[in-house]
Amino acid sequence: MLQYADDMIATLSDISLLQALLDLLQVYKNASGLTINCTKTEGMLIGSLRNNKKKPLGFKWPDEPIKALGVYYSYEEKLLREKNFIENLDKFKKLMNIWSFRGLSFYGKVTIIKALVIPKMVYLFSIIPTPEVVATELNRILYKFLWNGTDKVTRLSTINDYEKEGLKMILNA
Repeated sequence: MLQYADDMIATLSDISLLQALLDLLQVYKNASGLTINCTKTEGMLIGSLRNNKKKPLGFKWPDEPIKALGVYYSYEEKLLREKNFIENLDKFKKLMNIWSFRGLSFYGKVTIIKALVIPKMVYLFSIIPTPEVVATELNRILYKFLWNGTDKVTRLSTINDYEKEGLKMILNA
């Protein structure tokens, strides 16, 4: 189970466990006064239940994709890759383009990379399997931003500590 603020993702093996979770949330509601917003609650049947025509408990059971905690889930790998990786890489390209006109130092650029890009991608990489081509493209985008084009020094020297005259850039994916 993943939770953040008022959002939750629960992966359950059958409908009886979903009912048990809802019963537990009812106890929580009785104690706190907080309740589930059923109009926003979505479910995705997986495994042997995937083709089940019966949609239990009155929740939305959309065909595809569903988004939870910033991550899209889908049965189709191509759609999963498009919504999670390709769209995010496009956003990062635009973001890097905007920041490239600010006249930042190398240290400033590394700070932008570490603060605005890497945390979002690490979160995504930790949730769903990441195609190697995505990590390679992310690296290309980041180093192109850092050097305003092609690499000016070896990438190893950019990931070294400051004491070794490096920039403490992230490791190559």
